Amino acid sequence: MKCSHRFWPGALSTLVLGCGCSSPEYAKEVNACEAGHAQACYVVGRRLRSGTGINKDAQTAAMYFRRACELGEAAGCIALDGGSD
Repeated sequence: MKCSHRFWPGALSTLVLGCGCSSPEYAKEVNACEAGHAQACYVVGRRLRSGTGINKDAQTAAMYFRRACELGEAAGCIALDGGSD
């Protein structure tokens, strides 16, 4: 069974369905991002882009990088522009 992501517009949130592909650290990072912690948004974006602990999802990764950038995390802006992270 392949895991999938669902992005709910308006509430920056990724729900991982089935097969236990999400780690507790990932869930904490998502929650921290939703609470406005820029670095957590960046870390979630990196996990999603690389597939670390979760299936790769470049589109959702970009949403998290954008949120990190909006919150003042320069690394999120760089990653959003295609730079190295």
